[in-house]
Amino acid sequence: MDWPQDQPQPPIPVYDQDRPSYDAPAIDAGGFRISPSAWEALTYDDNIFASDRHRKNDGLNTTTEAIQVVSQWSRNSLALKARSDQQRYFAHGFENANLFQIDGTGRLDVSSDGFVQIEGGFSQQPETRDSPEADPDATKRPIFNTAGGTFSYVQRINQLEEMAQFSVSQTAYISKAEAGRSGIEWRYQDRVSYYLFGSAAVFVQGGYTMQDWLRKGAERNYRSLTALLGVSAYIPDMLEMELGVGALRQHYHNPAFDTLLTPTMNGHLLWNVLPLTTVSVDVSRTVTGTETFCDGASARIACQELVGAPSKDSVSSLRSSLSLASAGAGIQHEMWHNFLGEARFHYERANFELGDVRDNTYSYNLNARYLLNRNLELDASYSHNLRRSNRPDVHFYNSGPYSENILSITLKAAI
Repeated sequence: MDWPQDQPQPPIPVYDQDRPSYDAPAIDAGGFRISPSAWEALTYDDNIFASDRHRKNDGLNTTTEAIQVVSQWSRNSLALKARSDQQRYFAHGFENANLFQIDGTGRLDVSSDGFVQIEGGFSQQPETRDSPEADPDATKRPIFNTAGGTFSYVQRINQLEEMAQFSVSQTAYISKAEAGRSGIEWRYQDRVSYYLFGSAAVFVQGGYTMQDWLRKGAERNYRSLTALLGVSAYIPDMLEMELGVGALRQHYHNPAFDTLLTPTMNGHLLWNVLPLTTVSVDVSRTVTGTETFCDGASARIACQELVGAPSKDSVSSLRSSLSLASAGAGIQHEMWHNFLGEARFHYERANFELGDVRDNTYSYNLNARYLLNRNLELDASYSHNLRRSNRPDVHFYNSGPYSENILSITLKAAI
């Protein structure tokens, strides 16, 4: 969410701060600045399928082209970003993929205390191998598109502020075999904040979501309500924090599926503890209802195994839920005027109610950036991902244990 330019700005992480001696000059075109860039990345991954059952290592070359156009107006703003990636594996060509994304944002300051913002975007990408929906036995990663838009209105009246948002997001899988995952999500969210002093506030937030699936909508569609109570605060250029707790209610059209009611939580902290050091923390907990239709031969067998039903008993559908709790922390530091480093840690606990499958995933990432000059940058990174499961024998979900090490070096060029 952009902020009116005449209001105090939230903090900017060290990695994103302006560096006049090393930032690319960009191209001035009227009231806009155009920033083209490109980079080449070489990566080694010792477990490209994110599965210890199918462990394979490979090298990956990624070529990226990007462009950003940003207005330079004193009020109101308009921005456009576009990016294209070409992934090429050395030994597993069926993993190759082309990714592209385009996003636009426009903001109109209707008054000194209110603005309207419209955001929209479209992207195409392959499904990641470590996602819960992925099929670890698939020979190819499914390709899908996402398209969406958000309309926001923010108004401040004395100590009260309201932020209303309406958004729509469509997910469309290219393959007919994967079309059951395609659908449209409609969401309305409203937050009312009361500022106690300065930029510290308490808020209440409500949301309503409609999920409409392309296939079997009468059985799969659901509606959810969320309610949060929380606190937020920011100190210009130094601190931004938010913590909200509440409840989520998810109701299915299918009467065979019980309504889901569960607690939910999210929190965020961004703190420039020193002028050259940024610390960030994120926590969340949410639960999503899931359903499984056992209408294929292999699916029926898997469903029977999960619930322990005898082979002679027919299992047509299973209602379940996926609980996700996550916590992450990171630190960025400018060690020298053109040498920066970052360390990040992320933990996620996934609990699949069906089959009582519990996964614990740990991710560690180290990154170093060396700014050669205003046009060139050299990055190096190392990531380690580790997942442990209490049910390594269950293959109904993409939940098996695995460990993965990724090394990457990237050369970026900008104009």
